[in-house]
Amino acid sequence: IYTVLVMGLLSIFASGTLIGPIRKLQEGVERFRRGELDHRLEIETGDEVEQLAQSFSQMARDLKRFQSQLEEKVTERTLDVERRAAQLRAAAEVGRAVATVRDLKQLLPQITRLVSTWFNYYHVGIFLLDADGKYLEMSASNSQGGRQMVNRGFRFDLDSDGPVVRAARERSPQVALDEGGESVRFAYPELPQTRSEIALPLLAGGKLLGVMDVQSRQPSAFSEEDVAVL
Repeated sequence: IYTVLVMGLLSIFASGTLIGPIRKLQEGVERFRRGELDHRLEIETGDEVEQLAQSFSQMARDLKRFQSQLEEKVTERTLDVERRAAQLRAAAEVGRAVATVRDLKQLLPQITRLVSTWFNYYHVGIFLLDADGKYLEMSASNSQGGRQMVNRGFRFDLDSDGPVVRAARERSPQVALDEGGESVRFAYPELPQTRSEIALPLLAGGKLLGVMDVQSRQPSAFSEEDVAVL
């Protein structure tokens, strides 16, 4: 009789200590199912129930990390799509301006403002080739520093070097990026914040008209897609 009584008491005690952790495990799994992935299962039974709780907790952490990575990718993709849409609208606005404004003194400053506003670059300048074909003269700019350069008659000799001159000579876009290694020297005292520059030749029927110069405060601002759109 005593043996039966002791076995009964041990059975009741064992079932009680087991039911509690299992119920706690069930509640934790239900919270995971509702999306509460930060919840942690604190079960210390020293057996398979504890191992199972640890497995569920690890799975929730992995799922939380994957969810965060997915949200970041969606955000990045959304921003990229919005940026490309703005660039296309900018191209349309520039095209409309070129088609409607005939006076270069009005047209060129308007283009620099449009490109700066829509593409979010702090400086845009337009150089025109002089009548003798020896100099590239800055004729318009959106930035204060650029307008100062226009007023003082800033120009590049085609025998010199730099992105603007290379774009004119080679008839192709030229990019200069300050990527933190060997420092890139930019030839504009009035534009000390420049960390990236792209110069694009302005061509008509194979004839060089000038160069559009775009500068950014970011060290690696221009991707291949940016070059193509500009």
